[in-house]
Amino acid sequence: MKELADRHYEVAKKLKEVFEALVASNRDVEIELSCITAERQTYRMSRNTIIQPQVEVSTRVSIRVINERRVGIAVTDSIDEADILQAFEKALSISKIMNPAEYSGLPEKPYHKHQFIEPEENLFKSSKNFERLNDWFLLAKEAQAAVSGKYQVSYETLIVFNSKGTEAVFGAPVVLINFIVEKGELSGFGSFISRSYDPFTVHGELERAISKCSHNGEKMEISPGRYDVILEPEAAAELFELFSVYSFGAKLYQEGRSYIAGRLGERIGSESITLLDDANKTDQIQMPFDYEGVQKKRVPLIEKGIIKEVVYDSETARRDGKTSTGHALPQPNPHGPAPVHLCLEPGNLSYENLIKKVDRGILITRLNYTNIEDLKNGIITGMTRDGTFIIEKGEILAPTTDLRFIQSVPEAIRNIDGISNIQKLVSPMFGYCLFPTLLIRDFNITGAKGR
Repeated sequence: MKELADRHYEVAKKLKEVFEALVASNRDVEIELSCITAERQTYRMSRNTIIQPQVEVSTRVSIRVINERRVGIAVTDSIDEADILQAFEKALSISKIMNPAEYSGLPEKPYHKHQFIEPEENLFKSSKNFERLNDWFLLAKEAQAAVSGKYQVSYETLIVFNSKGTEAVFGAPVVLINFIVEKGELSGFGSFISRSYDPFTVHGELERAISKCSHNGEKMEISPGRYDVILEPEAAAELFELFSVYSFGAKLYQEGRSYIAGRLGERIGSESITLLDDANKTDQIQMPFDYEGVQKKRVPLIEKGIIKEVVYDSETARRDGKTSTGHALPQPNPHGPAPVHLCLEPGNLSYENLIKKVDRGILITRLNYTNIEDLKNGIITGMTRDGTFIIEKGEILAPTTDLRFIQSVPEAIRNIDGISNIQKLVSPMFGYCLFPTLLIRDFNITGAKGR
């Protein structure tokens, strides 16, 4: 599949030529060009049937102009020179009517990176992908179940050039699979994400989803209240990611709106809790730089239970007299920087031993409809989905209906009483998370679906 990486190389080459000409004729302003270009094959599944197979090529080019600290941004979906020049003129005209932003400006230190990771053979071969889908359908049918969900293979390239000398280009494949398996009234979930396809792991995730919807126990109802819960990686990551994106970004921290504003150095959990943002960690979907072309740094957000640091882009870093940690998001970006490669360090318990620690509680496979209930206090609401079970005396007793919760995440962190020794890579909402399974005491269940 070298030709796929070569196509993306040609896009980067063309954009560099256009950008260099743009800079040469506009020396009086700072200019940044960032581009996300992707080729995707998406296969949607509905009850053992392939629906909506799609091939998509997308490109998004953002031009940022900084003119005497006045910032203008314009976006185009074309790499044609005329369209990029038009976007530049629009960004320039916007900059002239904006108020000066005291801490605006491009990253001071130029960064150079040029890397394309070739996808494995057959990853983008449609006949091979249809073969995989049919294998999954056969496995589900053998279990008298129906599988739905999504199988997506993509090749994505991030390109950043700026007038201070940054030339950052990185392209790589991503495989994303979500299984929702239904049998009778029950459903189960499995997921896979990686830079390459691993048939053994993928089939393991499908079997995991099948096992969850094949439980023999009768569905039991559970009353609202405080329960000990086992959050599997998808559920734990979604809860932590939503909290972290709105708590550990420097802009919300500087504005005093995040939970951790004024709390750096305080204890939030036990010494077993270490939460990092690390885009270069083994087993992560590695990304060497951010959308400003700044090299990504490993940032300890919580270290041995202590709130340690926030993540920065260039503007928020200048405001605090720091250097960017490489966490800028695509422009235009009113949110500021965010941690999108979270890693919660594993513990020392097996999955089975975590469940044995629960006398009466709930096993939660994943979450749905999660939202911020109270930003300043880190309170999140949502529902459980696709595999919610009652645990009694250390054993999974019976499935239950999907449940609603309203939970303070800082309280949940304080109440972590067990962490599994195996992490899983998942993609809940914003980015990629490497998470173990968690045991959390006194989780606040407020209701059930339909009640």
